[in-house]
Amino acid sequence: MWDDIYEVSTKAYGQDWRHTYHWTYSGSDPYLSKFWQYENGTYMAQVVCYPSENGAFEEYTLSLKISIFDDVITSIDEVMGVGDNYDTANDWYLNRAVRGTTKYPSVVKQILNKNSTDVDTVSGATCSSKAIIEAVNKALLIAEVKGD
Repeated sequence: MWDDIYEVSTKAYGQDWRHTYHWTYSGSDPYLSKFWQYENGTYMAQVVCYPSENGAFEEYTLSLKISIFDDVITSIDEVMGVGDNYDTANDWYLNRAVRGTTKYPSVVKQILNKNSTDVDTVSGATCSSKAIIEAVNKALLIAEVKGD
């Protein structure tokens, strides 16, 4: 039944009706979990940022926070290196990945615009870009709707 409703309404409105009407889902209803992939909310994730083969820096922990509303990543904030072994010299690379350059768009903006982590890395900040993508994917796993 839910599949039929989704198919008909998507054809009628020409887009995903969940985002058109901003319906809110919270809970573990097995029928609605077919429509909603993520719980609304804010999620934190941490991953290790590894250096490339040339070892330009020591590995460190990257932390970030994402917010999700109606299966849309609405924000990616507080992207930072954390921990005792974090070297603030890495801030330049993190800022480049978060803000982008005149030639390469920000990883954060790409993720928000596409609502996907299937994005390009920022040249000159490849490792930080990959770590941001990995952290967003980790946060999305935490946010997934859990069926009964």
